[in-house]
Amino acid sequence: MRPVTALVRRVRNPRFDRVVVVVAIVLFAIARAGRFEERDPYWQIRAGAENLAGLPLVRPDSWSWVAPAGDWYQNSAGWNDVLAVSYQLGGYWGLFVLTAMMIAVYLGLVALLATRLGARPLPGVAGMVVLIAGTLSMLSPRATLIVQVLILSAVAVADWWARSQSMRRSAWVGLLFALIAGGALSAIGNWAHLSFLTMAPMLALGWTLQWFLYPIGVARKVLLTLGGAVGWILGLLVTPYGISMGMERTAMVQRACAGLILEWSSPFQPGMDPKAVTFTMIAVAIALAMSYWLLRRWRSARRCPSEPALAVLALAGVPATLAGLVAVRFVGVGLLTMAPVVALAATDVSVWVQRWARGRRASRWQEYAEGFFWRPVIAATLVVLMPGALWLGWQHAVPVEQPLVEQLPPGCRLMNSQTVAGPVILSRPDVKVWIDGRADYFGREHLEDTYAYYRAQRASMVPPGTTCVLLLDEADLPLADALERSSTWRLAAQLDGYELWLPVSQ
Repeated sequence: MRPVTALVRRVRNPRFDRVVVVVAIVLFAIARAGRFEERDPYWQIRAGAENLAGLPLVRPDSWSWVAPAGDWYQNSAGWNDVLAVSYQLGGYWGLFVLTAMMIAVYLGLVALLATRLGARPLPGVAGMVVLIAGTLSMLSPRATLIVQVLILSAVAVADWWARSQSMRRSAWVGLLFALIAGGALSAIGNWAHLSFLTMAPMLALGWTLQWFLYPIGVARKVLLTLGGAVGWILGLLVTPYGISMGMERTAMVQRACAGLILEWSSPFQPGMDPKAVTFTMIAVAIALAMSYWLLRRWRSARRCPSEPALAVLALAGVPATLAGLVAVRFVGVGLLTMAPVVALAATDVSVWVQRWARGRRASRWQEYAEGFFWRPVIAATLVVLMPGALWLGWQHAVPVEQPLVEQLPPGCRLMNSQTVAGPVILSRPDVKVWIDGRADYFGREHLEDTYAYYRAQRASMVPPGTTCVLLLDEADLPLADALERSSTWRLAAQLDGYELWLPVSQ
């Protein structure tokens, strides 16, 4: 028993909290990278491989058997290349490692910023868990994840410079630093995703606010602001298609997806998934609670050395979350941006609970309110969850439906759910898909036509010319029911909700 007692004593030491945070981040990154629902990264790997092979960024489509006329523009050309390199180096294991690293970097930045703001490790982790539960889809190898990393990096870099010994150097050194840092972040962001064309000016404004809130000389504030603004603007000039065309491509995505694709739809749209409505309302409640908490904090004159960073994160995250009332995708963006703010708020809540418990007569509540009690509990929970996290990691980003993808007849013309197109495009280039995640390329009319087929509202069961069908049969998909009743199609295989249908003649 002595070794166990010694271990518990060590775990209860507050210095062990940082170990708990690191282990939690690593386990989550491994588990999430091993199995995620997002499927666009798979076709993005092929796009990146074609880029690296020398094909132009703007090119005709070769993946679909009903490709519309005109060229295809990639929205995240640079990120596609990074995904392709990871896959070329290690296959699905390479994708797994890249995804785990990016998730760990994001969560590490959240923990770093939360610590600089004054959050304590364990309450901070509790706050992060609340947000992660609602933003899982964005914690995957999507370009939006690298954008979130860049947003938090921008805030962290400005905070580090303003609070570091570097401020003792010449103000002109600060201008050069802001110019280089802003330009690098902007250039990387614009190649990671075209949405950074609108994000970069907002981050330049965020830097301006940060610089002017720090207690530094006016000359330094002006030069840092000037250098940062020029850097962020210069980064826009290296966007893949130019500023005008890049903005047009972003607008095309919105026009094609609004009201059709979940993340581009309002939660109040008729027929919306009740889970999306509930999630949005909870997120809005969190944003409003953060606003109320921040107002009380600032009225009480409570400040920390990184208070400007807190202000910028809140002013970016809260409005973005509220914008989720118009388009659900902004909910995730907002929550991921204000994650350090929530971690700090969770710390304040824990302090309030401790004060409340100490004000009561001797009871178990006092023990339950202390980290001394929770440290062994959390450590034991991580130990229990570790095998499951490692098992998920062992799946190493292989799509669940991959066995069915491998069973597709050579060269068949596929009618498919959008979600399964990515693995098909990557691993079965001989099979042409009906649709994939490039909504802006296929256009709104094709999306509406596709959904009409899913709902079995077309004269023909599947598009004329279809020779194979691969569906994710969720919520009793009418098309799957129609295929089941059909005398010309047979269920060839099924796996975890995915169904492969082939003509009875095959």
